[in-house]
Amino acid sequence: MRMWCCSKADWTQHDEAITQALAAMDRSGVPAYALYAPGESQPQLLPEVLTPGIVTSALAGLPKSANPDCRCAVQPEVDRSI
Repeated sequence: MRMWCCSKADWTQHDEAITQALAAMDRSGVPAYALYAPGESQPQLLPEVLTPGIVTSALAGLPKSANPDCRCAVQPEVDRSI
């Protein structure tokens, strides 16, 4: 079973913490998509324009085991209507 968490940052007010997080990823604006895999120190940066294939491939590359203490959701079926 693959586990994943999703988070979202609202940069409409140009929050300094988000600005610093973007700079740490060598990005200067949004959208910025980063996949943080368990045990990895750096995220996998995804392209600014996503397709279902890019997302499912990136998620499929995550380890199958996860920390049981993580409060994450089980990966749902992919909604291809998006």
